[in-house]
Amino acid sequence: MKKRHHIAGILFLLIGAMIGSCTHDDESQGQSSYVNPDHITLNITRGLSATDIGTGAIAEEMIYNWTIVIVNAANQVEATLTRGNFSGMSSTPVEAEEVRLSNYSSPVKLTNGAKKIYTFVNMAVPTAFTQSTITEAAANALTTTVGGNGFVVSASNPIPMTSIVTATLDDRQIQKIEIPVKRLMAKVRFDFSNLTTSAITVTGIKMKYITQNAANNVYLFQQLSGTLPVLPSAATQADYTAYSGSLSVAANNAATVSQRFYLNESPKPTNVEYIGFTLTTQKAGSATTETRYALTDVNALKRNDYLIIPIGFTSYVFQPRIDFYPPIGGYAQADITSDASEVFYCTFKSAGQFVLRPQLYNSATMAQVASSAVSVTVTPVEGSNLLNGTVSLSPTDGWWTGMLTGNEGRLLLTLTYQVTESGVTFTLERKIYLIVKH
Repeated sequence: MKKRHHIAGILFLLIGAMIGSCTHDDESQGQSSYVNPDHITLNITRGLSATDIGTGAIAEEMIYNWTIVIVNAANQVEATLTRGNFSGMSSTPVEAEEVRLSNYSSPVKLTNGAKKIYTFVNMAVPTAFTQSTITEAAANALTTTVGGNGFVVSASNPIPMTSIVTATLDDRQIQKIEIPVKRLMAKVRFDFSNLTTSAITVTGIKMKYITQNAANNVYLFQQLSGTLPVLPSAATQADYTAYSGSLSVAANNAATVSQRFYLNESPKPTNVEYIGFTLTTQKAGSATTETRYALTDVNALKRNDYLIIPIGFTSYVFQPRIDFYPPIGGYAQADITSDASEVFYCTFKSAGQFVLRPQLYNSATMAQVASSAVSVTVTPVEGSNLLNGTVSLSPTDGWWTGMLTGNEGRLLLTLTYQVTESGVTFTLERKIYLIVKH
């Protein structure tokens, strides 16, 4: 019996040794409880949007200070990091900043796994992020107050920015986490050129459908419905005078004179296609103020956008003619109307062939621009299969022809002209909407 006990004891010790050996191997090859700070780099950048040209940022639009709040999958705040507590940071504003967690003034303890990384630039950290927990839904529902309309940027008043990034930390990897932050407002620049024989003074720029400065007028983190930004219920939109003054644009001058300003994030209303604006101008030697309304080619001003709007003052007048040939027994000719911005709307009631005669002429000389100087781009706006084939140019008479299928909807024809005047070649663009409605 003693011998059996002795053997059993040996077996027990051997099994125990094997288990201990396996456990040691797993720890040596597996993950530790916390991520090694030397393995994590955060790259904070001023994110670019679809209409941000990526250049032209002034110092006050860059990154001065930031705070990063890191939240784990259990909605617990694991770390709050501030720029001032990192060593090696630039003493001047930057467009991007790469930081290592190991350079923080105190140990940073982050667990492995999924994280939400919330970043706040040039702004105070909201109270909700100073608590021990915060859910993603609660973060997305937060609103903030942005005074983008009339915002005066300076070193003491830089542009606020935010960001949400999802990342999975893994101590077995060396990771670089990209954090693109977005301005909480849009930047707009008008570039004026003047190819007329008279100097022109711009006295006002009024933008339409702009989110007003008010409490809780935008979400802290951008919310989108499709491609359009969503506004909180407290937000209201109205016309906004972005510029009022005396901006002189010399005669016979193809060079641009610019006017820049900031605006709040603003989606178009549901019943319009694009954001519009109104210019008020005066010609030299005239006491009459002229008002010109026009549309941009964007349906929203999103946060972080940098929208450049070129405005060319010319002596050219656009008077298109559209003829329509419905089938036998079809409806009457198409109706064509225009608005103050020289955007034309042509309404049809059935299928049939249309003929577009794009007539652009110089009001000073009455000289007409040749049809060969125009190109046409067709963009579907609403509905499908409106055209049977394409819109094509007739080489003999310079007219554009197309065949409508009769399906209801809208097409946008964008006519682009290359015009030369006084040795300067420039581009003019005009728009015609083709609307089929039974």
